[in-house]
Amino acid sequence: MTDPVPLPPLLVVTLPGRTAEELRAELAVAAQAGADLVEIRLDRLSPGEFTRLERVHDLPLMHPWVPAIGTLRSRSEGGEGPDDPVARAAILQRALELFPFSFLDLEVSRDGALRETFRQDNGRPLSLVGSTHFPGPVPVGPVVARLEETLASFDVAKVVLPADGRYLVEELLPALRPFKDRPYVVHSVGGLGSVLRVLSRRLGMEWVFGALPEGPPDRPSPRPVEPSQVPADRLRRFLDAPGDCPWYAVVGRPLGHTLSPYYQNLFFEATEVCGLYVPLEPSASDELPMLLRALRAYGLAGVNVTRPYKTQAASLAEKADEDVELSGAANTLRLPPTGPIEAFNTDVQALRRRLEEGEQEGLWDGGRMLVVGTGGAARAAILAGLGTGARVRVLSRSPERARALAAEFPAEAVQAALPETLTPFPLVVHATPAGQSAGPEDFPPLAPALGKGSWLLDLVYRPILTRLRDWTAAAGARYEDGTRILLYQARESFERFTGGVLPEATFGALLPEGVR
Repeated sequence: MTDPVPLPPLLVVTLPGRTAEELRAELAVAAQAGADLVEIRLDRLSPGEFTRLERVHDLPLMHPWVPAIGTLRSRSEGGEGPDDPVARAAILQRALELFPFSFLDLEVSRDGALRETFRQDNGRPLSLVGSTHFPGPVPVGPVVARLEETLASFDVAKVVLPADGRYLVEELLPALRPFKDRPYVVHSVGGLGSVLRVLSRRLGMEWVFGALPEGPPDRPSPRPVEPSQVPADRLRRFLDAPGDCPWYAVVGRPLGHTLSPYYQNLFFEATEVCGLYVPLEPSASDELPMLLRALRAYGLAGVNVTRPYKTQAASLAEKADEDVELSGAANTLRLPPTGPIEAFNTDVQALRRRLEEGEQEGLWDGGRMLVVGTGGAARAAILAGLGTGARVRVLSRSPERARALAAEFPAEAVQAALPETLTPFPLVVHATPAGQSAGPEDFPPLAPALGKGSWLLDLVYRPILTRLRDWTAAAGARYEDGTRILLYQARESFERFTGGVLPEATFGALLPEGVR
């Protein structure tokens, strides 16, 4: 007999606003997203905006009232507020006069002496949160001790700390079991900060902190106060699902650019399949096997893998499709509760489809193509090109790496290309991270490979730097970024993860316009 699934934690949305008007608007969005509470960060308000707090609620709002937490995060604990206890007490007291907070966040190390002051002097019900934000790594023993100490003195105990993969799964997660269903919250920051938020229900936490909903990629969204917070609308749907809803992730480093969570969560919503998809950014290259093994036991059912882990992911699988075996790289791992880990390379499928479409659309003749790069994306591009019958050349800043990669493919059609020998190719596939975050000096010297009518397929989607686009325009060539490839592989991954079928109308509406 299995233990019953705990009730969902209360969903707290941290409002990023720095003005009364922004907070008013964000409060309405948070309520619509299903927030049970909102957190107003007093330390983010200028003195002038602080005095206007009462305007956040002074007019009728077209949504249900959402109880609020007032938080004054100190500089010592990662915020913008004062460290001095006297100054903090004055700000907190004034905040209670301006706004009807239901909860007040007190930092245990600075505000502990204020507990009885606020319990006795406030004329309305007020619950106190005892919070600790550890600025650096801390052994799990002091974390547990701080939780126990805080639970004895406050209504809710909250601890936030950095956590790498090994510490998270081998020390912290087991240490939280005795706190299940007690009024506690433990969150971590950094690249794995989404994990404890996803597991908040399984771990029996009182609250989980989330962000405002995320808008489409072409529409700016408010940046969350804590980058690892999961958008509230996604958390609401996931936490309210009956039973143990599976979750999924994209794993890579860095992931600041990734659109995979946006699209995959959109797919879950469109198909009404239970699931949540989040980013996971390990801090060390050797953490991936340990993380997958441990988090699989906590409901992680599948991952997409991006650089630098694609070749490592292929080695972790016990079953692999032909594209993984031929390319030596995997971008999709299915992790069933029991049984073998299965690996797929949906990059190959997406690229093969786009190359075939490009030939049908007259973008290239299906003959010669240049693949720029030597990583997992380049491997997928080579294999996709061979699948369409193309003759492939490989270009890298390192001729040795280009020759080594070309030699891994048995077909004589794959050879290394030297920059000084380049002439225009009908198709150039750019498979390096240049343009995403790298500087101009990191762009490969591929300009001579572009001529009038060439098609440059850039696997970087939404590039920050436009050097490749500029080279393409100067050569009279055609440029396409990686958005369509991303969507093709994302759909393939989603359907392999879940067995769900994405409606054509939903998918078609996401596809970008044609090649320019």
